[in-house]
Amino acid sequence: LASRNFHRWARKYRIPQGEGNRLTLLNNWEATFFDFDEQKLVNLIKDGKKLGVDLFLLDDGWFGNKYPRNYDSAGLGDWQENVQKLPHGIGYLVNEAEAIGLKFGIW
Repeated sequence: LASRNFHRWARKYRIPQGEGNRLTLLNNWEATFFDFDEQKLVNLIKDGKKLGVDLFLLDDGWFGNKYPRNYDSAGLGDWQENVQKLPHGIGYLVNEAEAIGLKFGIW
């Protein structure tokens, strides 16, 4: 009983939108790891919509031109879209997701 009361209080007063429904998301990581390109992601976005997800989340591997993030020990930090993988940029993926009613998130 105490735990339920605590959770009820937290959802009502401490967690932003704590009483709302949670979004169902599709994260590309398990499907692609670092091995993706723009078309593969667009296909995942469309498949996610068919499955009823609310949000597509682009995970690791989207950045890096001089030092691409194509494996776990590659560097972090330039945060520039990898033009080999995403020639039209992340904005293109956002538009693709939003055009079919999905929200878009990024790792």
